[in-house]
Amino acid sequence: MADLLELARRQFGRLSGAELKLLQTATAGECDGCDRILAFDPLNDPAEADAWGDDRKIRASLIRWACITGQASEEVLPFGLHAHSANIVGPLDLFFASVRFPMSFLQCRLGQIDLRHATVPALILSGSLIERLNADGITVRDSVSLDVGFSTSEVRLIAAQIGGSLTCIAAKLRNSSEPTLRADRISVKGDVDLRDGFSSDGEIRIRDAQIAGNLDCTGGEFGIVNFERTKVGGVLFWRGVRKSEYLDLSDVSTGVLTDDEDSWPAAGKLRLEGLVYQHMIAGPLSVKERLDWLQRQEEFAAQPYRQFAKTLQEIGDDEGSKAILYQLEKERRKEERRRLVHAPFRWLSSSVEDELSESTVGYGIYPMRAVGYSIVLGLLGWLLFRRAQKIGAMAPSDKEAYAEFKKGRVPSYYPPFNPLIYSFENCIPLVKLGQDERWQPDPNPAWISAKHSKVRPRFTKFVDFLFTPESLRWFRWIVIGLGWLLATFFVAGITGIIRTN
Repeated sequence: MADLLELARRQFGRLSGAELKLLQTATAGECDGCDRILAFDPLNDPAEADAWGDDRKIRASLIRWACITGQASEEVLPFGLHAHSANIVGPLDLFFASVRFPMSFLQCRLGQIDLRHATVPALILSGSLIERLNADGITVRDSVSLDVGFSTSEVRLIAAQIGGSLTCIAAKLRNSSEPTLRADRISVKGDVDLRDGFSSDGEIRIRDAQIAGNLDCTGGEFGIVNFERTKVGGVLFWRGVRKSEYLDLSDVSTGVLTDDEDSWPAAGKLRLEGLVYQHMIAGPLSVKERLDWLQRQEEFAAQPYRQFAKTLQEIGDDEGSKAILYQLEKERRKEERRRLVHAPFRWLSSSVEDELSESTVGYGIYPMRAVGYSIVLGLLGWLLFRRAQKIGAMAPSDKEAYAEFKKGRVPSYYPPFNPLIYSFENCIPLVKLGQDERWQPDPNPAWISAKHSKVRPRFTKFVDFLFTPESLRWFRWIVIGLGWLLATFFVAGITGIIRTN
């Protein structure tokens, strides 16, 4: 201890009480009251450091000297440099320095800290108030702690390598004009904690990052958050967020996503394209809630719909998965039509196709709709042709049988008319059961005959028109056309031709 103190006095002259304590701790390997704080002590608020007096000041140049000067740094035990509630005066410049021991400044006030491309076992700034921290390219073997009331205008950790966790619990970052946290391309072997009172009024930028543990934003307060292309090995927590102006999760990959509806940003303030997660736990899983989430995207993107549909399918909610894919098709086609607004003919063609696809087979998601429509069409035809049979408006197509029919009977060898089979034979393409070939609307109906005179007076002129040969033929042709249309969309639906997935 005497050697380090003597070296310091030779270099810096008279030492303050805080400087003496710093050096004594460094050589003793222990520090009373320098354990990591668990709560912010208002009696030692670094914002009031100007009133602390000279005895609590530590020159930043002395800390630099102890870290990089060979003879001095060798005297510091592996316990490292620790200061508590000190006013550290001047910028701390450790640019490209290789510090062999951890540094801990608890509830201290510091100016600018330059740790660019430095190497340090651990860095603890819990509860401290600093002007600015630039640690781009830093290598930290253990953890970086910027928590428990830590406050600054900017933290830079671009391309930093952290062997433990980055802890920013209850940190306050204040700089509305510039990003408050820049950590692009950071690599963290543990967790990144921006939770439990973390607050930032500027942009949080953690892009192209590698986080082996969790990325936890529970209970945070954010302005703009950009996690673009970040890979999270554990859980991405976005729950209990008190404020969020904008959230960019584009091309983010995480093992588990857990969020809640109250934490989502407003419509148009969310980017989800490329977000991939293996599981979604403890968050809303209903179709209605997640559609609200998906429709808050800044711009329409199909991939987030497919990702959530896959999640529902994996947990056994096939109907929910279909509902999401159905909405995806609806939104996708709406977006395509919006781009055709200056090409009216293409817009009209696309609109007609989309309406037919939606109504007949639900964009291929619900192909059985076409079957239902075919059944309804067949039953409608059955009612019409059955009434036509009763009033004698359906006749054999065979010449000899027709001659007998006009005499009031049908030859015994001729197959009788079946309105149900006749109707479904017309509305289902390629189905031939013999009715369509043997029967037709009577080209010369005897509307007033002895056989039907008791029936006809019940019908209005409109009903008489409905059962004329021309009307029945037109109805038959319409049924055939609709049958082909429904069959075509049904086949396209079940084969996936009209689906995007």
